[in-house]
Amino acid sequence: MVFVLAVVATITVVCSIQVVGHRVLRHRFTEDTPDFAASIAFRIAALHGLIVALIFAQEMFEYQQLEIGLVQEATAIGDLHYDIARYGGADVEAVRTALLDYTRIAMGPEWVALSEDATLLGAAWHEREAVYEIVLNLEPETARQETLRTHMIADLQLIAELREVREGIALTAFTGLFWLAATAGIVLTTLCLVCYTPGVMNLMLLSIFGGFNGLVLALVYGLSNPFAAPGALEPVAFARVLEADLLAAD
Repeated sequence: MVFVLAVVATITVVCSIQVVGHRVLRHRFTEDTPDFAASIAFRIAALHGLIVALIFAQEMFEYQQLEIGLVQEATAIGDLHYDIARYGGADVEAVRTALLDYTRIAMGPEWVALSEDATLLGAAWHEREAVYEIVLNLEPETARQETLRTHMIADLQLIAELREVREGIALTAFTGLFWLAATAGIVLTTLCLVCYTPGVMNLMLLSIFGGFNGLVLALVYGLSNPFAAPGALEPVAFARVLEADLLAAD
């Protein structure tokens, strides 16, 4: 729905500017106005496209970074679940329970908190720290246990790093300067074209320009907050490790 509204709104704006602008200024155009206007429009459109393309690429990179990070974190959680069982001892159930609680918080309340307040929940940190303390206090008696403990510490450190990255992505927000530049690019490019008669074909071509810009800007907006609609990334990796590992029977 957001994408449709953005496309319709942008088409309406550019066509309105074209029709009204041509009607108001048509008596002021000279013979060389179309050529000069086309030259200026081309330059503005090029700069506008460059700005939007760079921001779009940045948002896509962060979106993919988050997606990869979720898979890595879910994998680390699954490894911890099985490594503590391989290690053995009295702490197995405590670690597994903390991992279960952590995953439920991370994919539930914390995901909502990231979308609304761009913050990580202390409850999830608490569960991660509980596991970290248990693993740090383990006293390996064999080379096998020493290796498992080392791997578990590495996984827990990775989880902490990925959590910080996730919060950093949530905190990243566009300033009004980007939206000002993006809007100005569309409006100014259209203003340069008001010297052309707003016939059916011209308005159709202008609608393609406006609609495509509206779609791209809506995509940028959606990707700017991957924790909320319309571009929300669901924590599928967490759901899979929860069902396939943490809740599965040994």
